[in-house]
Amino acid sequence: MTSPTGLDVIVLHREPILDRVPNLKHLIEWLAARGHRIHVLTTRNRIFPPAHFSNPNVEMHVLPERSRRWELPTLSRFVLRCSELIRSARRADRPTTLIIAGRGALSISPIVSVLHGGRYFAHVVEYPAICEPAPYRPKLSDRLEARAIRNSVAMIVHDDLHARVITAAIENAPNYLTLPNASPGAFDGESGYQLHTRLQLPPLTKILLHSGGFGEWFSSADVASVSSKLPDGYRLVFHVSHDITGDGYYLRYMKNRGAEDNSIFSLNPVDGQLLNRLVGSAHVGLAWYNPNRLSFRARMMGLAAGKIGQYLKCGLPVIASRLPSLRYLEDHQAGVLVDSAAEIPDALSNIERDYARYRDNAFRCYQSLWEPTQCLLRIERALTTVALR
Repeated sequence: MTSPTGLDVIVLHREPILDRVPNLKHLIEWLAARGHRIHVLTTRNRIFPPAHFSNPNVEMHVLPERSRRWELPTLSRFVLRCSELIRSARRADRPTTLIIAGRGALSISPIVSVLHGGRYFAHVVEYPAICEPAPYRPKLSDRLEARAIRNSVAMIVHDDLHARVITAAIENAPNYLTLPNASPGAFDGESGYQLHTRLQLPPLTKILLHSGGFGEWFSSADVASVSSKLPDGYRLVFHVSHDITGDGYYLRYMKNRGAEDNSIFSLNPVDGQLLNRLVGSAHVGLAWYNPNRLSFRARMMGLAAGKIGQYLKCGLPVIASRLPSLRYLEDHQAGVLVDSAAEIPDALSNIERDYARYRDNAFRCYQSLWEPTQCLLRIERALTTVALR
């Protein structure tokens, strides 16, 4: 199915982690499938896997981050390449619209705005730093990010909660469009054994999966310490989204790892198109957050928690930190919230006793809160309206 009017959409994302921004990647793939031409300008480095798009309507413009002192700074090259893309779009004389995504690209929005005529959409990947509660004092980069959001045609945020928090922090904030942090692609309902094969586990092993990062933000070492206390037949698996083998937290964890810790690591990230089948081969999903490190970003997580959306889409019941904005998991009876890592084994036992119902409710919860089609349609209409003016 294609859209009635094809656009040129330029997406700017400065950080080399586009593959870890599910809703932005989903938006790009969906727009391309609708017949729009998408130009994605981003960066890469050795730690994070690059984003891949199979649709020929997506053209990637990827700049390697500066690795030598004499090279032109990454941000300068980013601005120059952005200028080339905008000039090329003007020469093509096609309806064009611009999405500036993430803090890095938003910080240069004054330059981009001059090049493009001042109209763009701000895709807010993380809560802006201006939302930090007192006594935090905003830096210049924080104020630039806030100004970029304020001056946008509209901001694209994960949910109404994010919109309320951002609007309270940024005076005269623009209207907003919501897009849950749902990953691209569909799950076909077949659990499979991708993780079992990858990790050489017996097929009957039930996997408690923590997918994504491994670090202090997730209290990962505390979570790993309960791995030997899980119900019989379960193993705890950490599947990582990027290369952590040189990360200080991971190296300290491995050095101090206790003898009873029998957690397993899936250290090779996979492309987003394969992630649904990989996650779907687990039995229960784990989403753990450290509010002491993430502060209000954890307490107000809402539909930004991409791993939760991934689990629910694949029918995995979820065990998560007890945070106010994640209460919907218990409201939908799609998971269990707990206060400490020590409670994870008991939560897993509770799910196991009524697993089929939890699994059915996980699918229903995804369809009720996370399924993004209507949000994508509203964003497409907004992009088209601005491009055709």
